[in-house]
Amino acid sequence: MPQHNEEKGLKSFLQNQHAAGLAGELAAWLEVPSPQNYRRFAIADMSMLDTKMLARMERHTSLGIQILETSRYAAYEELGPRLIPLDRLPAEKMQSFLSTSDGVPALSFVELLASEGIPQLQSLIWLAEAEIADGMQMYCRYTDTRILPVLLDTLTEDQTAMIGGTIRRWAWFNREGALSQKNFAATKAVNDVPLPPLSFDDQQFSSLMQAAEADLIFSMLRQSSPEIIPETTPFDIHRRLLSLLEAGRERGVIDAPDQLQFVAIAWSSSETFYQLPCLAQSWENIRNQQGRFSEVLKTWDDSIWEQIDALKPGSLEAWKPGSLEAIENTHENLFQYLENHIGAPATPRFFHGACRVRFEFHASASRQHSS
Repeated sequence: MPQHNEEKGLKSFLQNQHAAGLAGELAAWLEVPSPQNYRRFAIADMSMLDTKMLARMERHTSLGIQILETSRYAAYEELGPRLIPLDRLPAEKMQSFLSTSDGVPALSFVELLASEGIPQLQSLIWLAEAEIADGMQMYCRYTDTRILPVLLDTLTEDQTAMIGGTIRRWAWFNREGALSQKNFAATKAVNDVPLPPLSFDDQQFSSLMQAAEADLIFSMLRQSSPEIIPETTPFDIHRRLLSLLEAGRERGVIDAPDQLQFVAIAWSSSETFYQLPCLAQSWENIRNQQGRFSEVLKTWDDSIWEQIDALKPGSLEAWKPGSLEAIENTHENLFQYLENHIGAPATPRFFHGACRVRFEFHASASRQHSS
């Protein structure tokens, strides 16, 4: 069972280890006959893997190619995703191939159009070069398999049809460590004519950002307060985080710094602390925008803290007003987190929708990230 810190095995990602029999299941998926001019590839997210991991995978296959080399994100270079041919990967080497990324959401698999053996990258580049409703360009990290299924479910029919122009099937390892997949209806093959940009409307973008919230909060807690993270599987931690974030959202707790404090109190006392009658007025004030959660909780008197503390005695001293040092200046800490872990300038525009951290980072900062 996962423990509370690095020494005891707290995972870096909310992703279970590979399920039993996964190698055989993926081998069977890859052995399904492909139509003419299609080949099977692995997509590796090199922002979560390193060159040694890539070399171990390529030992069983052929050398990979940089997916973004001809895109506006070519500056990512070695940090950009790789497309690894799987034609030469024998089934008996599948377990060894997959062991490199066990528990890391960095590997997916596609059956891709490859005219004359050359993989057609148009759809993969198109997915990366996204923009939002106001025209702001952004890098869509679909190569992160925590983002991929949400993204595919969020696309419109027309956007999905764009993928079907070059991709027939896509598989990945879900948060439970099992194989998930999606098939695409064949559409007119993508040619050399530039595709219209992938543009997310406000609802799509909101769905993607909301789906990334749990991972962001987990990463920050892992840095600041790993001892309060429940001792359970990464998948279960994710499930419980989603439930807490939804409970907070219903009460007006929507900013990442406030969400962090909300979850910290829940995991230091009870995951139902917010149901206490003494907090009803606080939630009403927050919903009515009369104060943020981080401001309102500093007005809680001892009687409120005692009721919360009674849910799990002796656990909340670090979260009472006057002892919130770990996240007292949470906005500043979150900006610092973005700079330290993503390498992008933490400007207000970058920060908009804090959970974009899991979805994009600016190409202009890629050199800073690699230094």
